[in-house]
Amino acid sequence: MSLHRVIIIDDEYLVRCAIEDKLIETGLFEITGSFDSVSQAHKFLRTQNRLLDFIFCDIEMPDVTGLEAATLLKSYCFYFVCCTGHQKYTAEAWKHLVDAFLVKPIADDLLLALVDKYRRMMRNAGKPKLDYLMMDQLPENNQQEMGKRVRSFIKIMIGDVRYLQKSGNYLYAYGQNEKGLLVKIARTASTVKDFKEKYWFLENLICINQSEIVNMDYVKHYENEKLTVGNEILVVYNLGKKDVASFFAKHDPNY
Repeated sequence: MSLHRVIIIDDEYLVRCAIEDKLIETGLFEITGSFDSVSQAHKFLRTQNRLLDFIFCDIEMPDVTGLEAATLLKSYCFYFVCCTGHQKYTAEAWKHLVDAFLVKPIADDLLLALVDKYRRMMRNAGKPKLDYLMMDQLPENNQQEMGKRVRSFIKIMIGDVRYLQKSGNYLYAYGQNEKGLLVKIARTASTVKDFKEKYWFLENLICINQSEIVNMDYVKHYENEKLTVGNEILVVYNLGKKDVASFFAKHDPNY
């Protein structure tokens, strides 16, 4: 069983250590970061290329409150948990983007119940809802390689991606400019296979061959195993014919 990836945000060092120890004791969590401020946590999260399972965040902190942090950071995780020593915050917390509320010190049974609730939610949700991909920013100088500097990740809205194409060590995402031409907007150090395994639930992103993934929402024409996307004509090989046919059968009544 894979561990649930989490970060902890609390301005008190000993409290952070106590929460970290509690999570590790369960054997259910992987601590990917521990921060004393929301701003530091936000800076870290902007470098991550995948969503966390949990964020455990204190409510009373110097820079912003945990409830304000929920608004800022919720999009980086599936489950945002407010932790505090004051039960008076419970009602207010649920009015914000808070998925759960725990009073410190965290009790073992309540923590395990929280994990069970999260797992049920994920099972019932089936396919996660996702509006964007976390990808590498394109280097300002095409000659500059990402490996020679700190990688910087950005959110790319799925609706802005027309198709993705493997080139060298990267999978490039193409969008469309004002002239209708397809242009590179981001990239990720991933194979087509790995990308599809990670985003299997995005039905509109279909792998049509060993090096290309098409956003089917932008297909203008399909005939003789060829898709027209923007100003490009892409060939569908055996690998993708079944998925393309299934997509059209489901979304195009004239297919």
